[in-house]
Amino acid sequence: MNKLSTEVKTASSKAWGYVPEPIRGVFYIVAAAGVVYGAYKLYNKITTPDPVKGSKDDLSELTKKGVLPTLSDGQIQGLVSRIVSAASGQNLLGTDENAIYSAFALLKNDADFSKLVIAFGEQRKSFSFANADLYGWISHELDDSELAHLNQLLKTKNISYKL
Repeated sequence: MNKLSTEVKTASSKAWGYVPEPIRGVFYIVAAAGVVYGAYKLYNKITTPDPVKGSKDDLSELTKKGVLPTLSDGQIQGLVSRIVSAASGQNLLGTDENAIYSAFALLKNDADFSKLVIAFGEQRKSFSFANADLYGWISHELDDSELAHLNQLLKTKNISYKL
């Protein structure tokens, strides 16, 4: 070791010696919690299926079967914007469910739905620091009866997916 690294090591161990024992305990607990949280996030990343990848696979299979999207990329992106803005923090009265319903009403088949899931990707949930895919985002924004209404709307359009 060179002289500088030895001096830094000595100085840091001296500084740590001045930290009261209860504060050291708090530091160790916070550090351990950080490691546990990191392991938890990694585990979830590894074990949680990716709906976007699943939708890409579904869209590929639908295309092979001749079920093609009826909406352009721009139209799908417009639906994503409409859905996200329906629950933005700027809506003082809460989520605009009718805006969400009207966006989904424009979908015509399973290929359109898959394309919407892909384009949505992950968006930040309202009043949260967490992101979610379309499934998680919609279940965060709509209550059970509103979700049932949306799924009924999809069913009437012969879209086999449920949110």
